[in-house]
Amino acid sequence: MKKITWFLIAIMSFMVHGSIAQKGGQEYKVIKTIPVDGNGGWDYLIVDKPTQRLFVSHGTCVDVVDLKTLKVLDKVPTGKNPDAILYDPFRNRIFTFNGRGSSVTAIDAKTNQVAGTLPVSGKPEAAVTDGKGKIFCNIEDKSTVVKFDALTLKIEAEWPLDPGKEPTGLGFDPKTNRLFSACSESNQMVAQTLATRKSARTITYDETTKRIYLSSADVSMENGKRSIIPRSFEILVVGK
Repeated sequence: MKKITWFLIAIMSFMVHGSIAQKGGQEYKVIKTIPVDGNGGWDYLIVDKPTQRLFVSHGTCVDVVDLKTLKVLDKVPTGKNPDAILYDPFRNRIFTFNGRGSSVTAIDAKTNQVAGTLPVSGKPEAAVTDGKGKIFCNIEDKSTVVKFDALTLKIEAEWPLDPGKEPTGLGFDPKTNRLFSACSESNQMVAQTLATRKSARTITYDETTKRIYLSSADVSMENGKRSIIPRSFEILVVGK
């Protein structure tokens, strides 16, 4: 994901199946942070609702955080630059989409063990599941969408998106069986503007706890090169 968001500018209505902006309602705020070891980069993160675990793409691994104890339970090796992450409840697997590794890593959500690796044609970005065992993923630098089987990890199709270029966001409508691939996504409504952290750019929502999680770290620029300050990576927890 290229765009860096400086603020959490919107809580979208689809996250909570209705508006969270109510008169007299309590506003969201950063209520705590979860420190995570490691100095690598990051992008997407996602909550596994049944186990209440948070899976965070980070460096060359996925960090698994228990939302009850707020402790890191495990580190799972992936390909280079795990940029996006997806949980597929049909196969109970976590998938990381490794940008510079041009690959997809499948992780068993019960054991936190790598179940397999799938090479793809380019830089994978956002992904979705159809809930029936098929995964779809944008290939950003090839401007295509790949379809593969969540169990066998075999590619079944790859479709060009011309004239669309460099897709990032990806959505799936199970009613019409349609994919929506886009280079940017718009918000349905602005409920609140909340200052978080300069580097907090990706977000996930937990329907069980009604909390929001953002990955972030302190970064510095030297000679035009961006680097992460050691021991500064943490998860911001936003709630009421």
